[in-house]
Amino acid sequence: MICGYSTDSCVGQTAIDAYELDFKVILAGEAILGTQIKYGELMLDSLKRRFEIIPVSNKEIMESLVRNVD
Repeated sequence: MICGYSTDSCVGQTAIDAYELDFKVILAGEAILGTQIKYGELMLDSLKRRFEIIPVSNKEIMESLVRNVD
C-alpha cells in the first residue's frame, strides 16, 4: 500500500518499482497528493493504462482488510 506526496514523481515511481518486483500495488487514493494537479492526473492515468494500478478509497481498503481477517 502506497501513500505520500508527489504522485507525479515519488509515489508514481514507487508504484512502478513495486509492480515490476511483482508486488500487489495498492494506491491509497485519499492519501496521495501531486505537486501539480495536471501532472498527478497524468501519472495516475499512466499507472492505470500501463500497469492497471488505480487509487483505492479508504472505505475499499478497510473492507478488504476486514474480509481478509476472517
